[in-house]
Amino acid sequence: GVMSVINLLNAVEAAGIAVVWAQGNDGPGAGTVNSGAAMNMALVNTFAVGAVNGANLNFPAANFSSRGPSPCGGTGALLIKPEVVAPGVNVRSCLPDGNYGQLDGTSMAAPHASGAVVLLKEAFPSLSGIQIKTALYNSAKDLGTIGEDNTYGRGMIDLQAAYNYLLNEGHTPVPPAS
Repeated sequence: GVMSVINLLNAVEAAGIAVVWAQGNDGPGAGTVNSGAAMNMALVNTFAVGAVNGANLNFPAANFSSRGPSPCGGTGALLIKPEVVAPGVNVRSCLPDGNYGQLDGTSMAAPHASGAVVLLKEAFPSLSGIQIKTALYNSAKDLGTIGEDNTYGRGMIDLQAAYNYLLNEGHTPVPPAS
């Protein structure tokens, strides 16, 4: 049931693993966030990623990208979904039979956030998934309506800004592996 999923997610997060969710492709209406991306037990526990057009420097929200608020209730930032956005329009990806092509979807945006988590974890291996996702959340570049909103969340992920955020928090990166 739902409680077993919540317990599993909490256990994974407690182990230091970062969980990232695709926000869903049922937009552009309000309250269309679905699946696990809608859960909101803590600020970045269920880290939902919406999609934008990364080829346009204004990063417009993809029409298909699901929007908040979360159907799970809550107040303030807990109610808002997604947490952040990333490129999810015309993203080069794998296709069956060893081919490649351009795909759209929040399932194209979520790997951008996952990749940012991996790179930050490599630089700061002692930090938890929650700490790294908090850095991505707090350093995202605001888009759309000023402040956090149900289209862009906190905004576009920014790996360099997240790295600098962690430095400013007093964390020391490890030297890159050779």
